[in-house]
Amino acid sequence: MVVKGIAAAMMGVDALPVTVEATMRPSFDGGGTYIIGLPDSSVKESLFRCDAAIRNSGLEPIRQRLVINLSPGDVRKEGSSYDLGIALVMLRASYQLGDAEKLDTFLVMGELGLDGKILPVKGVLPAAILARKLKLRGMLVPMENTKEAAIVKDLEVYGVQQLADAVAWIRDEKELRDDFENRVLLTYEQVHSQWVLGDDLEDKAAFGLLGIASGERILRNWKNIDKVVGGLVFGDHPSIRSEEHTSELQSLMRISYA
Repeated sequence: MVVKGIAAAMMGVDALPVTVEATMRPSFDGGGTYIIGLPDSSVKESLFRCDAAIRNSGLEPIRQRLVINLSPGDVRKEGSSYDLGIALVMLRASYQLGDAEKLDTFLVMGELGLDGKILPVKGVLPAAILARKLKLRGMLVPMENTKEAAIVKDLEVYGVQQLADAVAWIRDEKELRDDFENRVLLTYEQVHSQWVLGDDLEDKAAFGLLGIASGERILRNWKNIDKVVGGLVFGDHPSIRSEEHTSELQSLMRISYA
């Protein structure tokens, strides 16, 4: 049996859907649990973080040998944001989550500490935009990332601080509140001199200071600038790839914060 969950891979200021799959391996072929799908070193290390977090959260250790696939296999998977999704899929594969229907309708992001604590990650805003585009029900993210995800309307956002809380919520043993129904969302009034932001980003792209632009004028579209501004305000800089090493962020972007 193959069980699945939903995650996201960052590509500049955009997010691509990633399916986290897991299935049991034959016990006679040796070896342990493997993770495939073009993972970088941080993603490969996720297995150790997940195993420790599961054990230290009072859950049954994963004794089955699993193959975990991050699909599509031709997209590089980077960073620790897959930890929570991988751990939940491992628990689902070992029959510890019941039917776990929420994993089919929620995009999951979060880094795991060895004690089961869920740590904040980068790229939540582009992932939230992706979740709405995919018509998912919502997102399960670290508590520190809830405000960032809540920028996107018509999306349920639930924050968790411990792996055990996420498991209890999926099992319907605990309720998490979406506290953002009356939320105050990010507006351009929060960014001074925003009227120059579009042209400034375009200029930086032309000189190769924003690697994700590749010299093209793709950031003139305010939808893309939304992602950049949101990342800056919340301390996540997914768009800054090759900035001058002596430059301050404000001098690059010519913005300041309210």
